[in-house]
Amino acid sequence: MVPPVLTSAQQLLSRYDVLLCDVWGVLHDGHAAYAGANDTLTRFRASGGTVILVSNAPMPSDVVATVCDEKGVVRSAWDAIVSSGDIALEHIKQSNYRSVYGIGPRPRDNAFFDRLPGTAVALDKADAIACTGLVNDRTETPQDYRATLM
Repeated sequence: MVPPVLTSAQQLLSRYDVLLCDVWGVLHDGHAAYAGANDTLTRFRASGGTVILVSNAPMPSDVVATVCDEKGVVRSAWDAIVSSGDIALEHIKQSNYRSVYGIGPRPRDNAFFDRLPGTAVALDKADAIACTGLVNDRTETPQDYRATLM
């Protein structure tokens, strides 16, 4: 069976009460909001739907909201944001880790690293490792970290 081709998200959204919507590549292209994204989500909310933005960005949700603002995604298009940064920070907090070794690009991910509880420490003193990505994802590979982490 060939799935139907939808000409509008409205055909699909009318079936649901809650929409979990990714951000990068769905609402914006890294530079600007996609045409129709704001209108579609705002209309979904106006019809009683709830829009939760989800992001695998390693940043807290308030930073994701600021990025959305900068890209032209209007706040009236969504109800809440959940990010992998939020989830990681909450897990670290609930686990009572007091010393964390951070791996990731700075200053890009400072919003995450600055909110880690406790103190940043050397790897051999850490209760946990928080990795937001490679320090330089244009030149490094995970293999570059083998000696550090082994």
